[in-house]
Amino acid sequence: MELSPSTMLKDRYRIREKIAAGGMGAVYLAHDTALDALVAIKANINPGEHSARQFLREAKLLAALRHLNLPRVTDYFVIEDAQYLVMDFVPGEDLGERLKTAGPQHLDRVLDWSRQLGQALTYLHTHDPPIIHRDIKPSNIKLTPQGQLILVDFGIAKSSDSGSTTTGARGLTPGFSPPEQYGSGGTTEATDQYALAATLYNLLTGEEPAEAVQRMLGNVKLTPPREVLSEIPDHIDSALRRALAIQPEDRFPDVEGFIAALGDPSYTYQASQLRTVKAERQERAPASSARWPLVVAVVAVAAVAVAALLFRSPGAPDADITATAGGMEPTETSLPAGGPASTASPTVPLPSETPGATHTPTIMPTPLGGGPLIAFVSDRADGRTFQIFTIRPDGSDLTQLTFTEGDKSQPAWSPDGTQLLFVAHGGRDGFSNDLGLDIWLMDQDGGNQVNLTQNPGDDYDPAWSPDGEQIVFTTTRITGGPRQLFIMNADGSEPNFITRGYGIEFAPHWSPDGEWIAFTISINGAPPRLFLRTGEGIDPRPFDLSERLGQVNDPAWSPDGLTIVYTCVEPGRNEICLVVVESKGSEIFEYTTSLGNKEPSWSPDGRWIVFTSTRDQNSEIYIMDSLGRGQTNLTNHPSTDREPTWQPPQ
Repeated sequence: MELSPSTMLKDRYRIREKIAAGGMGAVYLAHDTALDALVAIKANINPGEHSARQFLREAKLLAALRHLNLPRVTDYFVIEDAQYLVMDFVPGEDLGERLKTAGPQHLDRVLDWSRQLGQALTYLHTHDPPIIHRDIKPSNIKLTPQGQLILVDFGIAKSSDSGSTTTGARGLTPGFSPPEQYGSGGTTEATDQYALAATLYNLLTGEEPAEAVQRMLGNVKLTPPREVLSEIPDHIDSALRRALAIQPEDRFPDVEGFIAALGDPSYTYQASQLRTVKAERQERAPASSARWPLVVAVVAVAAVAVAALLFRSPGAPDADITATAGGMEPTETSLPAGGPASTASPTVPLPSETPGATHTPTIMPTPLGGGPLIAFVSDRADGRTFQIFTIRPDGSDLTQLTFTEGDKSQPAWSPDGTQLLFVAHGGRDGFSNDLGLDIWLMDQDGGNQVNLTQNPGDDYDPAWSPDGEQIVFTTTRITGGPRQLFIMNADGSEPNFITRGYGIEFAPHWSPDGEWIAFTISINGAPPRLFLRTGEGIDPRPFDLSERLGQVNDPAWSPDGLTIVYTCVEPGRNEICLVVVESKGSEIFEYTTSLGNKEPSWSPDGRWIVFTSTRDQNSEIYIMDSLGRGQTNLTNHPSTDREPTWQPPQ
């Protein structure tokens, strides 16, 4: 329910106008008739049990605070189940607005702001009990006309004596939230330190730091602020990089130490002085450092075994492959130098309750001189916006499918090849709530685009069930941030929460027989591993108990169900790898060796793989055969091309 102008609350506060809206209600500018002063009233209208508890917790936290750089709460009351929180009205713009209108801020000004914010956070962290803000970012920092900063929006703040945060209270802002804030890991004072450093980085450079989880996965690296803006002094660059460390223990002991380093021209960042766990992990798992031994004899034996396995498909001849794409002429019996490396061991049968290799669908050979389309994402239309395109496997017939504003991503073909799912911004609902990213559906020619999810929070990673009746996807809608898995009908109806809250779950892909969903999961901040679960949402089962696969992303079942191709993630490198399902992780083959390769997708007959590669210092779509041979640039364009997916036959 909206509060209209002139509405009187508690016979004291007269509403003037709404000045902000959020997930739990709105903030109004009001006149306190008793004190003849302007106040801000945060309203939680028609609250549910969880939001009411969260709102009251914010009121209690703020009521106990008295600091120059924090908002002051003056009243709290309930009228007909609606909650109201009254606080001082803070005039001025927030720093997010300031950044948009004025661009990167002057170094001296940002240093002054850092001292103000550091004092506020030190006050919070040394409060009895300590308070963690957990949502520091430019848009949550108000700048008064007098130059004073006020840190606002304590909706997801946590007091150390309040226990773990309830589901839905984990606010996350990519670029500003550290890795431990995702999943079930705990948040500490170091969490606020990371977000403060990200905020200062953003204010100085005009750019957001690389997203923390992607850094943790090795997909991206943090660009040192001095590389973005050369005027930033070395000691400030060093202090920001340390405060933005992935591991909380690698950051400064407290915010006060971080602020002191920002003002100390002699400060230098030396990783060798920091307490890290990386070396300890490597010592505990020495086998992982040798996951890709290039032993010629093993490679030769493994190649023959995999060749026999991969090319024994119904409807496909046993003779040599002669179809070509960009000069590729793979044969069954030859393996070029630098081909797939193997860690092959004797085959270990899967337990009876895990997927075997019994599924034998009818698979027709995929022609490369035309044939089914490959959908992918590119910014080639204008150099700024990512749209969905299609192209033939031989590089012909390039067609743009989407044209509206806003980036599109993650195309996924329906099993009959007539429709495409994709991810795009959903706009706002009737209550002005930002819907974030949603899953959309369109025909193969780009027509009849419809938003299937239309829900606050981000929905992405869509994947069809083999029968085309259901869609599994990743979402933040329930947990308020950490990624979990949902299943819905193909028309978007009856979404069903199938996650059990073990950690961050993402990148789902259905097995060809529809029995299992492969996906990746990060538990308590650990590197993502490959897991399996059924569509009914049973407890997830690790695919690889020995952890030979290491960090996994983008898993994709082969059409015959015998193998899974995936992105193997290591520090500073992504490669395309393949694991034989029956081996349960003991037979692994590394298909690429050029450091930047990811997002593999099978051709319908299982003979070819398309993937994204940055080996040419630009993101391009590449194609290779199912043994990793004949790797060829398919798009070869100065634009950024990524996320390819192969159309099933119609």
